[in-house]
Amino acid sequence: FNPVPALRGRINEISRGKIDVVLGVSVNRNGELADLMVIRSSGIESYDQEGIRTVRSSAPFSTPPANVLESDGMIHMAWTFIVYL
Repeated sequence: FNPVPALRGRINEISRGKIDVVLGVSVNRNGELADLMVIRSSGIESYDQEGIRTVRSSAPFSTPPANVLESDGMIHMAWTFIVYL
């Protein structure tokens, strides 16, 4: 995760002390990325895309334990990427 290029030139627009994006991540029983979406955008497309790139490049994941899988055979999570300024 390298947010610097995504935020360079946009720092003056960020006045709330942090920037974050929330991604929906679904992983199947084999640890493969099954779904990835933006749940709450940061408002800066390049920052959101850096979060997505990071998740995609991290796959495949470890096999999730059977007791955390939902009825569809997947684990569904929300991951937040935050940078404090």
